[in-house]
Amino acid sequence: PPVIRHMVIDKFLEEAIMSPNSMTHERPRQVVILGAGFDTRAHQMNYLPVRWFEVDLPAPQELKERILKEQNHNSEANQQVTRIPFDLTSESSLVQALADAPGWDPTAPTYYILKGLLYYMSTEQAKALLHSIPQGPPGTRIVVTILPRYIIEKMKQMNLLSKVGWKTSLEELKAVKASPAHFALTRDTSTLKPRQNGIKLRIESKVGPRALPERSLLRKIQLKLFPDHFPWE
Repeated sequence: PPVIRHMVIDKFLEEAIMSPNSMTHERPRQVVILGAGFDTRAHQMNYLPVRWFEVDLPAPQELKERILKEQNHNSEANQQVTRIPFDLTSESSLVQALADAPGWDPTAPTYYILKGLLYYMSTEQAKALLHSIPQGPPGTRIVVTILPRYIIEKMKQMNLLSKVGWKTSLEELKAVKASPAHFALTRDTSTLKPRQNGIKLRIESKVGPRALPERSLLRKIQLKLFPDHFPWE
């Protein structure tokens, strides 16, 4: 579920930066959100001692910037965010785009977040993006959300795949060895089991998935696939 996914990532990020068990020199000092969209993590977690970088296409960045200014929302936190206009599916260099960004420090441990992004790309595009992420110094990390193949197959069977726009699965990325060689998998988790990640979540039935409008796409998916939850990632 998107809410749990967001909470798990926030927990991992906070642990990496604030945990007393982590070596001080290996704690991330920069956070890069690839395909940031309307992600508000930089504003919600502005207490973290990091510099934020949001990478996305110019149009959503401009709209987000305008809305934030109109609402005067956390303007101090907004000053700690550098927005980098960049097409993540292009052949241009992500490394260079980061290097050109004000405030970027290539010597600092960096935390890269790819949330709700890779499965909207082709397998080759997703692999190219993962391999374009610079290795960085010790303490550099990547957190990725991805879908298992059976979820995408069920969407295809229901003729919903074109509506949700999902293209690639975990199994397809594994088949093409999309994982960057200079990063090792240290944590593998499922949002189906939030308690395993120390997250307690209570959802009242009146505001849960069953409260979705009868004709909504999410309601149809929820009813046909899973009666009680959305195990998408």
